[in-house]
Amino acid sequence: MTTQELRDSAAGIALALLVTILSVPEPAEAQVDIVPFASTQYEHGINKATDIGDRFTSDLLRLTVGADSKYLFGRQQLFLDASYGNVSYNGLPESGDKEYAFRTGAQWLLGRYLDGTIEALDQKQVPSFIDSRVEGTSIQEERRLTAAVNATIAQHWRVETTAISRNLDTPIIDVANFGFRDTTIRGGLHYEASSRLSLGAEYESSDGRFRNSGDAALVPYRQRTPAGTLKYAVDELGSVQLRIGKTERKLENELETFREYTGDIGVERILTGKTSVNFQARRRIDNFFGTDAGAFALIDTWNAGINWKATGKSTVYLDIGQSRRNFLSDGLGQLLVTKGRTDRTSSIYLNLDNESLAWLKTGVYLKFDDVNSNKTPVLNEGSLVGFSFEGFLVGLKFEARFLEARKP
Repeated sequence: MTTQELRDSAAGIALALLVTILSVPEPAEAQVDIVPFASTQYEHGINKATDIGDRFTSDLLRLTVGADSKYLFGRQQLFLDASYGNVSYNGLPESGDKEYAFRTGAQWLLGRYLDGTIEALDQKQVPSFIDSRVEGTSIQEERRLTAAVNATIAQHWRVETTAISRNLDTPIIDVANFGFRDTTIRGGLHYEASSRLSLGAEYESSDGRFRNSGDAALVPYRQRTPAGTLKYAVDELGSVQLRIGKTERKLENELETFREYTGDIGVERILTGKTSVNFQARRRIDNFFGTDAGAFALIDTWNAGINWKATGKSTVYLDIGQSRRNFLSDGLGQLLVTKGRTDRTSSIYLNLDNESLAWLKTGVYLKFDDVNSNKTPVLNEGSLVGFSFEGFLVGLKFEARFLEARKP
């Protein structure tokens, strides 16, 4: 599906939803919710330039306005979210850019046994160069269509299917119009063995292709993942979720197929009326954008958090985690026959929120990243401190964030 086709499809869905809203007789229980919002984000930090390696002081100011809207009639829901923002820099070669997000779709129910979702997204994002998870600042334009259809069979069986078509434009060094397109189809069969235990089997198929890759001439790939799932509620205070599978990835020009066990686990537990803990671990194969763009890697992550309701108005959240990214191919899309690049990250995050007033929530957050790589300099290590204000005032949702970061 081409970029223009995605844009036309998104516009068509929006028009169809508008026609539906206007044509459906408004029942007594119909409800329209519209929430306008405005936000600002200011960042100041010492960063390392992406091209020459020199340090420089940089400032970023992000101003955004928009609205989230929902139209509910009976058991159906239509939604339309839109926002527009301006990002300006001080001390960077770039003078600034615009960003936007447009999302529309519907959540539907048909009788007792069928339900689903359809969604169209068109957005342009200007990532923060202070808290970015990629190397260097990169603008991303994404267009995505998602459709899901689910069916409840008998009393304990459920079938879930999802199809996603995505088109991503993300400039990289020396290739300003680098892009990526993929189509993903997921299917799953789940069985509710009891009120506490659910078992399932899933299958995911993804086909991807890179565009305008310059001299790299990146080749298309196919990725398949069958997996088994388990959800278990230990009691009313704790639960466990588990997914284990094996991912196969094959490049179009390679005879070999890379195979690796993948999956994730999540544990949640309420300790007291004020304290809860959680733990997540995940292993996956995914693409990489940045230096060595077009490569793919085996990514292992874990993090553990504790949430403490200190008072009726104050909450403290602490999270620690680590990740390791082992590259399985190079930036030319060729499988590696020897040990390649490995990135390791350790992170600590602390957040303190206080709802001092009925209409105002304030927060302070601290973050520290320690990043190491055996092949290339990594630009997103360092510390960050931020202050946030969010709330409702005269029907308008507002948010303000002030960040300062220092990167060695």
